[in-house]
Amino acid sequence: MAQEESKSKSLKAKIQHEIVEMLLISAFFGLFFFSFATYKMFLLHQFHSAQFTYITALINTLVLAKVIMLGGFVRAGRAMDHKPLLISAIYKAAFFALLVAAFHWVEEFVKDIFHVGSFTDALHETLRSTSWPLLGLTVICFCLFIPFFSLWEVRRVIGDGPFSDLFVGKARPKVKVSL
Repeated sequence: MAQEESKSKSLKAKIQHEIVEMLLISAFFGLFFFSFATYKMFLLHQFHSAQFTYITALINTLVLAKVIMLGGFVRAGRAMDHKPLLISAIYKAAFFALLVAAFHWVEEFVKDIFHVGSFTDALHETLRSTSWPLLGLTVICFCLFIPFFSLWEVRRVIGDGPFSDLFVGKARPKVKVSL
């Protein structure tokens, strides 16, 4: 009975931790996605579709957060954890940018299968229509991911508590750095 209770508490703690992680990731990228959406509306003078644009940005933010969380379980995403933080952050930025590009390409391919009907025609259409936009998406994601994973790596190294104290604590913590 006590073992089942501890498993239940452990599962509850894991779920709570995953929700907090998803919210943190979404908050970080949401700022950028909503800024991009607003900028796009200003450039194209498409203010009549603001609600749709912001809902799309929110959905993309949540999907991106989920891709990052799923990618965190892949061993390849942690291949450079033993290297200096800059190397690890740039590696993760590149790895996850390619992962986002792959997810986006698969999404477009599935949409094209439903619209075109034929597997080979859908493959041809997806390759034709997504090459440049996908490259742009990958570059933007890579640039967004560098500061994100730099902070993520600092958090991984110093721990959640000191990291939170550093950014939102009432008093600035004393961090000892040994050389």
